[in-house]
Amino acid sequence: VTSATTCSAFLCTVASPIASTKSFGIFAALVIFFDYVLVMTLFCTSVVIYHNRFERPGCCCFGGLCSRVEPSPTEVALKRAKASDEDEVGSLKASKVTKVFRTKVAGFVLNGRNRLVLFILFAAWLVIAGYFTSQLEPVQRSEQDLAKDHPLQRAVNILRERFPRADQDTPAVISFSWGIGNIDRTGVNQLFDTDDLGTATFVDGFTFDEQCQGLLLDMCDAIKIDERLEPYIKRDDTGQGAVHCFIEEFAAYFALGSLDDCAAVKAGEWRRTVWEQPLGSANNASIMADFLNSNSCFARDTIHSHYKNSIGYNGTSWRFAGLTVEDAVLDPWAAFPEDLVRDHYDAYTAAAREMDEDMEEVCGAKVMVSDSDQKFIMMNNQRLYRETAI
Repeated sequence: VTSATTCSAFLCTVASPIASTKSFGIFAALVIFFDYVLVMTLFCTSVVIYHNRFERPGCCCFGGLCSRVEPSPTEVALKRAKASDEDEVGSLKASKVTKVFRTKVAGFVLNGRNRLVLFILFAAWLVIAGYFTSQLEPVQRSEQDLAKDHPLQRAVNILRERFPRADQDTPAVISFSWGIGNIDRTGVNQLFDTDDLGTATFVDGFTFDEQCQGLLLDMCDAIKIDERLEPYIKRDDTGQGAVHCFIEEFAAYFALGSLDDCAAVKAGEWRRTVWEQPLGSANNASIMADFLNSNSCFARDTIHSHYKNSIGYNGTSWRFAGLTVEDAVLDPWAAFPEDLVRDHYDAYTAAAREMDEDMEEVCGAKVMVSDSDQKFIMMNNQRLYRETAI
């Protein structure tokens, strides 16, 4: 019964949507099952063979090492067990432990009033356990490697919580993309293939035409100065949000003819020109190759490398386009509390809904909010862990 209940408890994890939790439960359940099978077969057989063939009182004679003991210790033990049912084993009496369980414990449990008391105590324990289980909450601060009063941990906490993020610090990057659809998870089973996360899909109606290009630039300008996002987006030296918009250099490239004059690109005089490109030019392979291989004026890298998460040009057409922002608090390495990450997630999705009021109709696709460091995935996993425990 114990093995069956333990095995069943582990099998309950099959209902979890988290592959690692599910695989752990199945593995543990199989371990319990095979352990029970081996205990009831191999172990029992080994014990009987040992008692009958190898166990001897006193010294062992090598000549008769494997000869059968008559009567075998197993037969002696069986005879004593039968005699103990009559409370007598020759000159020996049943052990005190046996007497306690057969008389006092069994008698106590079989008494009707006592069973009622045990039921009440068990029910009270369930109520108390249920109450404290319902009080489970997500962690309120980042995980710590050392004790909170350790000098090194205190220094880390002060640097992390009391000082703003420096320009040299690597933040978590949040992407806003138009043209990307939901992941197709048909046939995905991570129990058998952990690398199979599904297939990316793209919105067929996405159109990166002149109107969509102009509106994307407007969205980039707006998100940089949005006061509601000030606590969430890292600020640059000018006080604006750290927003990376490839559309700025895309527009400057077509307005100026190249990105060689970075001073002119950053000055923004090109905004007064008609820089928007029809689909024919925007999809032109040779023109786009020259643009993507140009050096960025905002980073020590090429356009293709610097904006790799925002540019969805596949060599013949645009599948998606977007922008990225640097988070003011989250970073790629620390495990942050669920409530903190959810607050940032809610702020970004609220901004995305406002963008969609104009962008969806013009560009033909809704915005997809994601983060390459999987902070939002961990946020949902924390919620699943908590709700599964409850």
